[in-house]
This record gives sequence, C-alpha cells and structure tokens, in this order.
Amino acid sequence: MDIFGIAGWSGSGKTTLITALLPVFTARGVVVATVKHTHHHPGFGGPEDLALGESGAVENVVASPRRLIVVHEHGQHPQPALPGLLKTIGVVDLILVEGFKFSPHPRLEVWDEALAEPLLALADSTIKAVVADSMEPSMRRELAKAGKPCFRRQDVADIAGFIRRNCMNLYQFIC
Repeated sequence: MDIFGIAGWSGSGKTTLITALLPVFTARGVVVATVKHTHHHPGFGGPEDLALGESGAVENVVASPRRLIVVHEHGQHPQPALPGLLKTIGVVDLILVEGFKFSPHPRLEVWDEALAEPLLALADSTIKAVVADSMEPSMRRELAKAGKPCFRRQDVADIAGFIRRNCMNLYQFIC
C-alpha cells in the first residue's frame, strides 16, 4: 500500500483534482482510498445519525446497500494524527490524502494564484510537485531549480503517473 498527498490552501481545488484523478487510477487498475482533513464539522447520514455521536456514542456505523460509513467521535480528545488514521483503512493500492498540508508524507501542492496565499512547495521538501494553471515565471523557475515539476490542472494523466512514481510505502510512513 502506498500513500501520496494532495495539499493546498482552502479553495485551491484539491477535491476537484482528486475527483479527476480517481477515474484515471481506476482505469489503470489502481484501487484507491482517500483520507480528507477538514476544519469543518462533516456530516453523515441524517439528523438521527449525528444525534448518536452527539449523545456520546464513540463510534457510529451507517450501512446502506452501496455504502458503509464509520464515524469515530473523538470529542474533546486531540484530533488523531495522520499515521493513526491510516491504520484504519483496508487494503488498497494507493491512499490519496487530501489536506494535512504540513505532514511529512510526499505531496503535491494545488495552488491558485487568486487566493493570494504563499506557495508552500518553495520551502517544503516533501512537496514534490505543483499543480497550478497560472504562476509567475520566476516562481516556475524556482520550482524547476528545486526539481519540482509544475502541472496544469487538466494534465490529469500525467499527474496520476507522477503520483504513482513518487508514492511512499504506507508502512514506511506509519512506522
């Protein structure tokens, strides 16, 4: 099992990129799981499901003919670290991690000039590439000098190939 991350500032297009990558990986026979970090309170199911967690249940499972959702409530305890979260995933070929932009696993950065946020890849050696549609030429030169390719958002097949060549073994990461 391998791990690779898609990082970037909020609103940069991480989820959009992942949803474009998933069919490419699937067509190549790669079984993918995703782990997403969010600062929002994610919902699942209906109000009754949420009430179970809010009432004190530590874990809630919602099953349907097409989907199984397991929600573990950690309440006032610290948010679980990425290695602990990864241990809960079944056997797949690749785990795409969305967010966790400061975690030390290999990642690519989705960057949007319009957000006016800094480009993390210039200072972070674990970011291996950047996905951006527009960027100042000087920034592109800095990335090239650091050996970090820059892809356009529509280069999904090339991005998927890059990810597969630059993954980290999951057990290497969590141990």
